[in-house]
Amino acid sequence: NVVCSGTADIQAGTVNANASTATVTASTINLTGDVTITGNVSVSGDVTTTGGVTATGDVMAMGAISLAQHMHKDSLNKPTTPPQA
Repeated sequence: NVVCSGTADIQAGTVNANASTATVTASTINLTGDVTITGNVSVSGDVTTTGGVTATGDVMAMGAISLAQHMHKDSLNKPTTPPQA
């Protein structure tokens, strides 16, 4: 076990941690650099981005509204054309 009551600075070319579960508790977590996640991601809370968002699959709003397949109706209550790439 490592216990630190102040600041712990780790400087290394690579840091590897292997565990069945890892928990980090902090009021703020800052990551600098590219981040790659392999696996599913669940977020409880809002997501804010200052850049774009790219998805290779469909994006669902409110758990049921497809960005790729949803339809709008025109002023005559007729369906408009499907979304186009």
